[in-house]
Amino acid sequence: MSTELLKWSFYKAIEDFPIFAGRLHQVQPGKLEVIVDSGNLNIPEFTEIQSNVNFNKYEAANFNPALLPDGAVKPTAFFTGGFQEGNIKLAEICIVQFRDCGGVVLAVTIAHVLVDGYGFEMFMHRWAEINKLLAADSTVTDFGVSNVVHSRSILERVVPMPQEPPLSLLKKMYIPSGYVSRLVAWLSPGIRGRILECIQTFADISISCFHVSRETIDKLRQSVKKNSSTNLRISDNDVLMAAITIAYTQSVLKHKSEYANTGLASWLKSSLFGSNSKNSSTFVSTIAADIRHRIPNSDLETYSGNSAISMMVHSPIELLQMPASPEVLAQVALGVRKSTNEITSEYIAQVINGGDAESDVVFRPLVYNAGVAEKLMVTNLSRFTFYTTDFGWGVPQFVAQTNTKFPKVAKLFPAHPSKGGVFIHLVDFARQLKIFQSLRAGCIKYNPALLPNGSVRPTGFLTGGFQEGNIKLVNICIVQFKDSRGIVLSVTIAHAVVDGYGFNMFMHRWAEINKKLVADSMATDFGASNSVHNRSLVQEVMPTPQEPRLDVLQKLYIPSGYLSRFFTWISPGIRGTILETIQQASTDVSISCFHVSRETIDQLCQSVKRMSATDQRISDNDVLMAAITIVYAQSVLKPRSERTNSGLLSWLKSAIFGSSSKNPKTFLTMEAADIRHRIPNANLENYSGNSIINMMMLNPIELLQEPASPKVLAQAALDVRKSTNEITSEYIAQLIHLADIENDIVFRMLVYNASVAEILMVSNFSRFTLYTTDFGWGNPQFVAPANTKFPKFATFFPAHPSKGGIFVHLVDSANILQQMRNNNFWTESFEFVY
Repeated sequence: MSTELLKWSFYKAIEDFPIFAGRLHQVQPGKLEVIVDSGNLNIPEFTEIQSNVNFNKYEAANFNPALLPDGAVKPTAFFTGGFQEGNIKLAEICIVQFRDCGGVVLAVTIAHVLVDGYGFEMFMHRWAEINKLLAADSTVTDFGVSNVVHSRSILERVVPMPQEPPLSLLKKMYIPSGYVSRLVAWLSPGIRGRILECIQTFADISISCFHVSRETIDKLRQSVKKNSSTNLRISDNDVLMAAITIAYTQSVLKHKSEYANTGLASWLKSSLFGSNSKNSSTFVSTIAADIRHRIPNSDLETYSGNSAISMMVHSPIELLQMPASPEVLAQVALGVRKSTNEITSEYIAQVINGGDAESDVVFRPLVYNAGVAEKLMVTNLSRFTFYTTDFGWGVPQFVAQTNTKFPKVAKLFPAHPSKGGVFIHLVDFARQLKIFQSLRAGCIKYNPALLPNGSVRPTGFLTGGFQEGNIKLVNICIVQFKDSRGIVLSVTIAHAVVDGYGFNMFMHRWAEINKKLVADSMATDFGASNSVHNRSLVQEVMPTPQEPRLDVLQKLYIPSGYLSRFFTWISPGIRGTILETIQQASTDVSISCFHVSRETIDQLCQSVKRMSATDQRISDNDVLMAAITIVYAQSVLKPRSERTNSGLLSWLKSAIFGSSSKNPKTFLTMEAADIRHRIPNANLENYSGNSIINMMMLNPIELLQEPASPKVLAQAALDVRKSTNEITSEYIAQLIHLADIENDIVFRMLVYNASVAEILMVSNFSRFTLYTTDFGWGNPQFVAPANTKFPKFATFFPAHPSKGGIFVHLVDSANILQQMRNNNFWTESFEFVY
């Protein structure tokens, strides 16, 4: 497939679409115009990227966009081509060539101010038509005549003048102007785009794709007809919109209280975004509707510009919260149909006139609904004939949206005719997609997303109150299920009180007492506990550290600074609240669970032993730590260039966090290591407090970037073993001595490595006997960490003895977790659970 031919035909095609080579200008706040000057054209960008994977692999992964190389798709929905608005590219084309030459990806981005879906389809068909003629005969010069119209003045000519007063529906939808929306409208497109993109980088936005078959759509339509007492025609769009609205609303409301900001964040939200940030009694679905077949004028059929208007469906949340049923689906679908029928010529006239009358009207929903969870924007492209776009080499195998990174957007695309049905592409924050997927995948056992709000502590920080004495150190929550078949016991104990060993001690003691009371409610003798809680025990048994400091500690040592000392100075409650607010504002953190079987662990261990010329003992932990370090490092490094901050954000990052924010040459993996079996003292076996120290492994990024193989795994596993062997009594003594004399050392890693991508913290609980914790009703069926929302953190837990192996719970941004799930080396050994 000739890239040069595609490029040549593209430039021939834009002769019929000269507006693509125009320059964008803002003539007044909120008013844009495109000027096409033949002597000063703004030529669209056309690039080619070579992928290092085979097309067969991309096809086998259902054309997952995460497998495309960096830069293949435009990662933002905003104009960011330059601060000089005339230099902003209005069209960008990227050709992705695969290693086996088995096919190409054609990534096309055209500014929405130029075309809507209809106009985009017109251009693609015209481009394909010209390319096909050139592919058959490179000397051809006659490509026919295009009758495309680009000027928006056609709308003023064919759309009737609106009547007064405005329709009641428009009154209901109307959002009044404000300072922020007027400021956003006043900014130039380039500056506005940079600001919005900068804000966007603080949120981890992801995309999920779902398929609904033709058979399922027909069944849903029949169900709606059976459960509605009306003769209204029910379309596919009505049914799909109703289904998406019900599922999305339930996923939004399910965990909304967990992510509600309080204190300063709540005040800022209310001050900036106004009353629209409050809870609503209705869910608003905004649907893009084309006016072409609604205004009787044949001239509109040749218009390529954006003639889409918004149709808003207001659904009562009280209805959407009900258990999904045919009756509920029918009622919501009828609401969609009713709203669709209200798009009259008068409605269209008033919407278009409203957009022309007030400069900031376009930006008000963006600004004042920014904090509203109960909304979704939907575009239905499923009726377009994308799969007839033949460039001369056959029709496309898959058509989908580019990864716009614009949240709360759903786009419906047709599936390939051989497959049928519709693809639904949903773009949102990671946590929201996680909950949405859990509703779809409710059959997955023990998925924490199915638990009710408040059942797990959503943060890793102490946030019980500004009065530190009021902070709860232990939180217990019992979740009872409707069928009374079992319970979830959610236990959160402050890490300052216990570590994993102490947690295990407490759970066994609690279970022991409960079991006796189950057998005899009058029991009073529960035996004596010999647990020790005072941390002075650690100081008593610890040898005196020697000087100078060990090389490994000297290399990893982070000096003190103003920020770390500030975090030490403030009270735990205020510190926790600040950190939690930053966490909620800066990242959408999610959790994924993977299972690795006992058989796979043994195979990996054998592979490492064969590839390493050493007699050192290689443990399960060495191999698992090596595997997760390799795959996690590759997952972090792959998308990093897309999320690199620049300008003011980069300066702030450097100024606040120092040189640690620069790209290092090594990847740091920190594993929690228990000192109990490393210091020969029997008293430590009774100590329940936190006796964890950090074992730190520095792996060369150059090694971790190599394709995952048994050789790379072996080298990484040996590095883990080497670091483990360095945890001597002297290492432990110096670490604990540092913690005693430098009270801000705990916070230095948190503060000065806060912006470092190349770090992962790991805790291994897989050796603990959690499945023998019998409260008198049998052993637990599943044990997992609480959803701490602390990113860059992996926890190993044992699987149930009947299943065997280990569960790996990984907490991070959706983007990173998706990269993990796309890594072939990882998925060959680790099964995705939820």
